[in-house]
Amino acid sequence: MYVHAHGPGFFHTKGKAVRRLEDMSGLRIQCQGVSELITKQLGSVPVFGTMNETYDMLRKGTVVGANYPFESDASLRLGEQCNYVTAAYSVSYCLPMYVVMNKNKWNALPNDIKNTIMEINNEWVPQHGEAWDAFDRLGMLFFLSHGGRIIGLDMQEAARWKIAVYPIIDNYVKFLYRKKLNGLEIIDFTMNALNSMIRQESKP
Repeated sequence: MYVHAHGPGFFHTKGKAVRRLEDMSGLRIQCQGVSELITKQLGSVPVFGTMNETYDMLRKGTVVGANYPFESDASLRLGEQCNYVTAAYSVSYCLPMYVVMNKNKWNALPNDIKNTIMEINNEWVPQHGEAWDAFDRLGMLFFLSHGGRIIGLDMQEAARWKIAVYPIIDNYVKFLYRKKLNGLEIIDFTMNALNSMIRQESKP
């Protein structure tokens, strides 16, 4: 029916401000899934843990940071543990999610019902995105209300981080080729689609 995704995942740290790529070196960071690859490429030590385990991992000092979206600062109270967020958009991640319907059931529906469902989907696409944005705002406010500080990266530093994680994309292209798929074409299509959406959103 449609896809959606949570806000960008940023590196949150406790007692350690991360302002440059070198500051990531050797840090024990809670992560899972794709964030583990990003963490490794940036020179940190990935420590697996679920999001529900992250609060105690930070509290006990098992890790000094974690990679997650602002939303979790409030919903999981992680903003009580972390002091800093490095808003490194150039290496942020998000997890795609989707709303689906059984294809055979869909094909069996009359066209007027299909059209009604598609109209409802079109209403929910922006609402789903706005909901995630709202959750992120609440999480950011929760984090700041507990004394947290947000650290931005200038264009030059952001580019250094982006270069550091590029091997992830390069390896994925090779993986796709091994699956008999045109990896470069797929990545180019994805990048162009994302850049097109960014350009549309930046228009006044």
